[in-house]
Amino acid sequence: MNNSTFCILPFKHLYADPDGKVRPCCISKPIDGKNLKTNHIAEVYNTEPFKKLRLDLVNGVKNDICKTCWDREEVGANSQRKFSNIQYGVEYEMYDDGAVLPDFTSIDVRFSNLCNFKCVMCGPWLSSAHWNGEGPKVVKIKDNIVEELIPFLDDLQHIYFGGGEPLIMPEHYKMLKYLYDNNRDITIKYTTNLSVIKHDVYDLIGMWKKFKGVHLQVSIDGLFEKGENIRKGLDTKKFLKNIDLLKENDLYYTLSYTTGNHNIFDIYEFIHNVKTLKVATEEMIELHNYVTSPFKFSINNMSKEKKNHAMEYLLENIDSVKSNSLRKQIYNLIKFIDVDDTPKSRL
Repeated sequence: MNNSTFCILPFKHLYADPDGKVRPCCISKPIDGKNLKTNHIAEVYNTEPFKKLRLDLVNGVKNDICKTCWDREEVGANSQRKFSNIQYGVEYEMYDDGAVLPDFTSIDVRFSNLCNFKCVMCGPWLSSAHWNGEGPKVVKIKDNIVEELIPFLDDLQHIYFGGGEPLIMPEHYKMLKYLYDNNRDITIKYTTNLSVIKHDVYDLIGMWKKFKGVHLQVSIDGLFEKGENIRKGLDTKKFLKNIDLLKENDLYYTLSYTTGNHNIFDIYEFIHNVKTLKVATEEMIELHNYVTSPFKFSINNMSKEKKNHAMEYLLENIDSVKSNSLRKQIYNLIKFIDVDDTPKSRL
């Protein structure tokens, strides 16, 4: 095994988009071949491209499917690959041809694109609110996806619910009920806009408190007018009430700021505001999610001049941040947007 390229996720993790495309993880390129919409899990997990990817990662080859991690590691930033190897370990079993038995440690299946927000940097592939009248408004893998996943759930260690917005998806509640009845010794992570945390049938907060661990990664890029202009559907007053509910019930959450060229100059204002309103401490803020698509909002779509301006802004204000973890994320962001003529000694 080559430690510089190995990643445990293609061996122990299942990820699928709402359209059924399978990936090693949420930030990689999709795997060509069979689709979960029309094929069983066992079939999509051992296609020829998937087997080649595993062989490449074991043998020190940087497969282009995982380009996002290679790019981040090249500039010294943390990567999903490194994080996952620490979280899940690096033990694996594989046949000589790269095939594996589907024996998942973690699952991340995006049941559908059903969402009640229309964020400017998103699109119809992840939010039904962006529907433009072409094709189905709600794209979902298939009606029986929960039943197909159930055989893998009893010994699962970690599950991730994303979207769309998972807290308005019926499939989420169906799977959560199964886990509540059969496997509470599991950690659950969400990416959610936190617009809905009460359900007509289920005591969602009460159920969460019975599991081994729950982490709500709350997507938010600003409060009141600035945030509501980015995440269309956001009601800041309702959002703050839901944050209070999480705090009252000792539920763990973090704030995830999705950085792009539309909001990179608002980072310090955001940090100040969430601290002032006691929404979160600096340690609870995550800045490692960067816009890649649509490209017009991407950091990579900034001019050289604007990139330099952004780095100046981030460097000049970094002393206002006291948390070492948040400072490190800001430095990683600077490295990510760095251009050739920026003196590295300043970092």
